[in-house]
Amino acid sequence: MPFLYKIYGWFLSVDVPWESIFALILPFDQQQLFVYLPVNLTQIWVLFIGMCIINATDLLFACLVHLLSMEFDNLAQSISDIDWDNDDDEGEEEAFKELKLLVTIHQELCEIASKLHKIFSFLMLVNIFTSIFAICIVTFLAISGINNYFLVKFSVPLVGMFMQIFLHCFFGDRLIESSSKVANGVYNSGWYKANPKYRKMALIIMVRAQRKQKIQAWKFADINLKTYCWIITTAHSYYSFLSGVYHV
Repeated sequence: MPFLYKIYGWFLSVDVPWESIFALILPFDQQQLFVYLPVNLTQIWVLFIGMCIINATDLLFACLVHLLSMEFDNLAQSISDIDWDNDDDEGEEEAFKELKLLVTIHQELCEIASKLHKIFSFLMLVNIFTSIFAICIVTFLAISGINNYFLVKFSVPLVGMFMQIFLHCFFGDRLIESSSKVANGVYNSGWYKANPKYRKMALIIMVRAQRKQKIQAWKFADINLKTYCWIITTAHSYYSFLSGVYHV
């Protein structure tokens, strides 16, 4: 971006100094092109490595949660497809074995969801609070800039912050929604056609499935779209306060 700012100054016939991506105090003068380029290429490489690490973590979270959500969807559909309308004992026993297998799968999926929560819980908490303050400050810098260059310069990372937190909240909401479908799958399976023994097991599964599987930010908030709206609202409130103090 500083290099583009320099080109922007050339078009306007304005003397624009060479600026680094990071505000660094260097023991040499970087206002010469053969010095400026290596310094900034090094900074760009460091930024690239950092972005790769951040994006890899975000994509890992999205892929794992989305895969788990699809497994819950598949489980709900498999339960609802159980054929309880059997007149013979052999057919009922086969349906019962299938239900026991699906119960085991549901228990394993719940354990996986619990492990994902433990892995990403603290990371989500840090991400929420850093996103609030980062969105507030970057929005303030973009709108309070002295020219259009500052607006473009800070709008790009601002969009990236919005997309990152939306990605987390969207897939977190997807997990909550898909895990809730298991209870509906049991209810739609025609359990009322089975004998009382099987109805009791279906009721136990339905009660267990009422507990939604979710990723939390260290028990502070659930990672879902409601939390995303809260983050945006809170960041806007802080921005309004900061803007009011700045323009007093």
